[in-house]
Order: sequence, then structure tokens, then C-alpha cells
Amino acid sequence: WKGSKSSVERDVAQAGQKAKALHTQAPAMHVHILGVDGTGARMAGQNAGLLFFVDIERQQLLCVEPVKETDTQRVRQHVRRVMAMFGAAQLRTDELGVYDHIVAEPMRQVCIAHWLKSKCKRAWDLARQFRVDGMLYEAETMLELKALLHRYRHSPDVPAEIERLVR
Repeated sequence: WKGSKSSVERDVAQAGQKAKALHTQAPAMHVHILGVDGTGARMAGQNAGLLFFVDIERQQLLCVEPVKETDTQRVRQHVRRVMAMFGAAQLRTDELGVYDHIVAEPMRQVCIAHWLKSKCKRAWDLARQFRVDGMLYEAETMLELKALLHRYRHSPDVPAEIERLVR
């Protein structure tokens, strides 16, 4: 298949419009825990941000919104709107401050997968710095911590001791 860049963009836009129409015609869906994650993408020669909204319990993508995660006001506005649209009671996000104050603290939880990923990266960064500084014992300790945390990154069975640190 071969097509121009503009025809691909047009096809994607048309598919998006069809999906949006189907979405608005569908019966209302209620979710208990709404997950939100943002990403940056380069589309049509511009940097664009996307927010992905998922039903945590059903592990299902609900919608994607064109909002940069760095635009705090718009992110909070969109998250509130999507929470209301799906009747979500809880919010699950990464650790970014952009998600603060959308709902009361007990109703927002940090996603454990994001938490583990950020802590693994931090342990790896510290291990590298300790090695550069000649602190070999500390570097090895950080690598052991990274290995321990990494073991649970994709596991549904995270130990309660680690789970408590996230909440």
C-alpha cells in the first residue's frame, strides 16, 4: 500500500470521526477505577500530547484525548469530564503533579506499574552515579534494589510491603 502523507492523515481523521460517532451512540459505560496516562507524539509535523483513559478493572481502553500532559489546566479539566462521563469513583495515574487535586487523595492512587518503573530507573541512575563516585558497595545495593523491584513490574502479586510504599 502506498499513499501520500496527507491521504494517510485524512484517513486517520475520518476513522477518528467514525469512532467518535460510534462512541457517542454506544450505551453509557460505567467504570469503577479510571486509569489515565499521557504521552507525547509527533503527528503531522507537530508535537502533540495524548491522554489515554482506561478501565483498570476490565483492562480496556476507553478513549484517547489530544491533550498535552504538560498543560495542567486542560489535563485536569479533561480528566474530570471523562470521570463524570464514565461515572468513575477512583482515579489511577502516574506520579506527576498534573493529576493532583482532581479528586480527593484517597480517591486517587498512583499506578503501581508506573511507581515501580520510576523507582527502578532511579535505582539504576543512583547505581551508575555511585559507581562513577567509586562507591561500589552502594552501587551494588542499588542494582539489587532495582532487580527486586523489577521482578514485580508486570506481576499481579506485588508484596504488601511494596504496595504500602506506593499508597
